[in-house]
Amino acid sequence: MFGDLIIHDRVHSSPYGLPVSIKAFLEVPEMEIHRFTLLYRPAGNKEYIELPMIQISKSRYQAEIPGKFSMREFLEYYLLLELHHHTQTKFPSFDADKNPIRIQINLPRD
Repeated sequence: MFGDLIIHDRVHSSPYGLPVSIKAFLEVPEMEIHRFTLLYRPAGNKEYIELPMIQISKSRYQAEIPGKFSMREFLEYYLLLELHHHTQTKFPSFDADKNPIRIQINLPRD
C-alpha cells in the first residue's frame, strides 16, 4: 500500500567526481510527512549517510550527493519516507537498506 507513495526514476550512472542529484515525487499530503530522507554510501561502506530531501515544489523533492562520494566504481542509495502516524516506506520498497539502488560511476580513463 505505501510503496506507491514515493515516485522516483532511479539514477543508473553518473560522472566521476561530480555531485549526483536525486529527485522524487511524493503522493502523500504534505501535512502527513514527518521526514523524507536520502540515505547513501560509496559501495563497500556499511554505514549510510543521511541527507534530507528538500521540497522544491508542491510534491517534488531533491537532494544532492556530494561529488567526493562518486569517486569509486559504485554509489548506493535509497529513499526513506516517515509519516506522522509512525509509518515508514522506502524506495526501493523491498529491503532497501540491504538492496539499495546502485549507481555506476563513470571512472576516468587513463
